[in-house]
Amino acid sequence: MHNLVKQKICIYIFMVLMLIFIDCVISSVVFNKFFVTYPLLEISVIMIIAAPLFLLKNNKFSIAYSSVIFGLFIVIMVISLLLNYASGDIFSIKYLFLFNEAAQVMSMQFVNAWYIILAIILVVIYVLFVVLIHRIFNHHILQNKQKSYKYYPIALSIMVMAIAIGAIFRAIGSSQVKKDFKDYDVYKGMSGNEIIENSSVILKRGAIKNYGMLTYLFGEITYTIPQGSDSKDLNGFFNEGKIVNKDITDDLSGVCSDKNVITIMIETGVDYYINETLTPNLYRLKNDGVDFSKNYSKNKTNMSEMIGIIGSIAEVGTTKNYNTKATLPNILKEEGYQTSYFHNNSGSFYDRRKVLETTGFENLYFKEDIDPKQTHNFISANYPLDSYFMSGLSASGMNRLEENMEDIDGIIEKIIPDTGKFFSFWTTMSTHGPYNTSKRNMDYYTRLGYYQRIIEAEHSGLWTNICADDNENLQKQVINLQAEYMDLDLAVGTMLDRLESLDILDDTLIVLYGDHEPYYMSNGEKQLKYAMYNSDDATNPELYSTTLIMYNTDLNSSYEAIYGNKTYDKFSTPYVIVPTILDLLGVEYNENYYVGKSAFMVNDELENIFYSHELEAIFSDKVYSDNLKDYRFKAEGIDESYLERYDSYSMKMATRIKLFDRFYQRKLYKLMK
Repeated sequence: MHNLVKQKICIYIFMVLMLIFIDCVISSVVFNKFFVTYPLLEISVIMIIAAPLFLLKNNKFSIAYSSVIFGLFIVIMVISLLLNYASGDIFSIKYLFLFNEAAQVMSMQFVNAWYIILAIILVVIYVLFVVLIHRIFNHHILQNKQKSYKYYPIALSIMVMAIAIGAIFRAIGSSQVKKDFKDYDVYKGMSGNEIIENSSVILKRGAIKNYGMLTYLFGEITYTIPQGSDSKDLNGFFNEGKIVNKDITDDLSGVCSDKNVITIMIETGVDYYINETLTPNLYRLKNDGVDFSKNYSKNKTNMSEMIGIIGSIAEVGTTKNYNTKATLPNILKEEGYQTSYFHNNSGSFYDRRKVLETTGFENLYFKEDIDPKQTHNFISANYPLDSYFMSGLSASGMNRLEENMEDIDGIIEKIIPDTGKFFSFWTTMSTHGPYNTSKRNMDYYTRLGYYQRIIEAEHSGLWTNICADDNENLQKQVINLQAEYMDLDLAVGTMLDRLESLDILDDTLIVLYGDHEPYYMSNGEKQLKYAMYNSDDATNPELYSTTLIMYNTDLNSSYEAIYGNKTYDKFSTPYVIVPTILDLLGVEYNENYYVGKSAFMVNDELENIFYSHELEAIFSDKVYSDNLKDYRFKAEGIDESYLERYDSYSMKMATRIKLFDRFYQRKLYKLMK
């Protein structure tokens, strides 16, 4: 056999083994499994992508090709492990579209040095092997004269054989997948390869756990190829939707008819930080309004934001165009509302300005529109204060910071105009993490008296540090986040004062919701959520409990009259916000234009089961699954009846997510008639 062929066979075998080893590392660290559930699928992809190194005779080509493939997989491994370490996430091709945002928020606190060291060790092993093989064949084997063989007939035959074996492995693996998932409604009528593609996009972590990282990435890419039945499936889905406030209503339909709407998405919005003493305005809304006590959310901020505006979301990288008739701004404009959006961050972050222009907002106000001189930095967590952004230095106590800030008009008169009906959406900023690195803002909070008020409340037994049993750093993070909430509360108080001064508080529906849990870490500590909830299980739904409040005097009294209290105790998520607002306003809409149902139209709370685009998992407050096949988390005492209902509604949710993925991917907006 040709010596170059022998050398390349050695490189090929080594490369296959190294890639399998990397897969094992990812499986072990992320899923506590030695290898994937369907190993032939991942081995087949590895064999096929390694095979082209036989393509050219030049040995430099083989080394360069294998180095690129190996290097890319090393990078994917490191990113996946770091994402899993920082937020429980894992690599996806779609995240390449968020590179700019990731670079702005990335800091060393998200880096686990051991993963970097492991990557360096693997690279060193690879380099040493390549050098060793080169020396063995060039200084020893080639010294012995052998019969000359032609390179290409042998090399190409081996390459074809490797690809053929890989294809056979793929066929066997995909056949097994089809057999195992044939009874799942969401995969009905699909081949094994189609099941892999769909699950790779809908349930990422489950797909990686089942099939392997490379098989998942391949499935994610091939999923983007349009399917001939997409339009037909979506058209049937939309046509089946009932018209809310026409065909169907509930006891609260239209209770807020013609009222103004203010939606506030609270960055890191969780109930613990809403306190009667320290955040009286937020507490007033929570205590007097309808409090959704079992609300859950786990998505990146821009995803949760869009869900609260349009009731669905495209997967990352699919589109930045949301010009559908079903967005809340578009619908309310037709009803005579002035629609405006506000956020005290740059309009370029997440391409917010460009994206939100397509949703139908008439006015967009970002940091550069209100306060272009104030600086902020994600890594140090020096953000513009919410109270300052709301009303400038006129807010109570803000004159103490006058030497550090420019006087601005703020957004108060824009977010609450004094004429006509309005819909205003505000995404807050102060409560963004990290929670223990902002020296500038921490100085502000000291001078504004926030820390002193926290100390006094704690001494009076009116506030308790939820991490009192943890170390000082975690306790300080809780204190800082509480101070950030106090500043948000000041901004909300300014809003309530203006609504009351204009005598329109009773004519306004106020909705507050959280985008995600406190997932940041500081000084190498574990993520704050793990300390707050005393759990290290990333699949425990309790970690993702977030705020959802709906406040209006007519809604509050009507809800209490019907249910005897003002607590909504069914499972809910941000997906319910848009359909519920429209339901309360009495506006007609097709219920299938949204992922979730109006909160007041569900018979079984699992109808609004949650799908996380970030985790690509489906969960309720009691069960968590990332592959529709088994349960990563199951609360104690769950009976079979509950699990059967969970399985049924999780299948329906996966189907809806698949349809909306195709809807945005192919921009089939004309189907919303």
